[in-house]
Amino acid sequence: MKTVAAAIEFGTSKIITLIAESGSFTRCEIVGSGTVPYAGYSNGEWNDQQGLLPAIEAAVQAAEVEAKRRIQSIYVGVPSEYIHVTTAIGEAGANILAATTQVNGNGVARLRFTVAISDASLLGSLLAYVNRVPSVYNARRIMPGEGANQMRRRN
Repeated sequence: MKTVAAAIEFGTSKIITLIAESGSFTRCEIVGSGTVPYAGYSNGEWNDQQGLLPAIEAAVQAAEVEAKRRIQSIYVGVPSEYIHVTTAIGEAGANILAATTQVNGNGVARLRFTVAISDASLLGSLLAYVNRVPSVYNARRIMPGEGANQMRRRN
């Protein structure tokens, strides 16, 4: 049975949508693509909020037309804010061992990282470093058994 997956990526000057289909022998074939220019993303904001939705729709539609199928669900590439957080973790001297991302209904992403640090005494400075990233609401240590509902927005 063939599996179909779609992805959309927000680059610095264009939005790219791809539709892929699994084939035999673990091959993956791109069956549709759409590339549309747009104004980009900087400092935690879309450069042209009004032009964003039409650009997304055009990129998705172009991929669907080429693939001759409708997209049912799509993987979304996270713009640069995710990169800022992972860069901060690396610059603070930690290694990322695992990462998970969830986005709530308000479009707020919750990023969870499992990191390795050389000395537990460095954890405080690591969290302070990540908290300085402008789009981070709250960076803190999550203990085993703590749920996502316990995360609070930083004032």
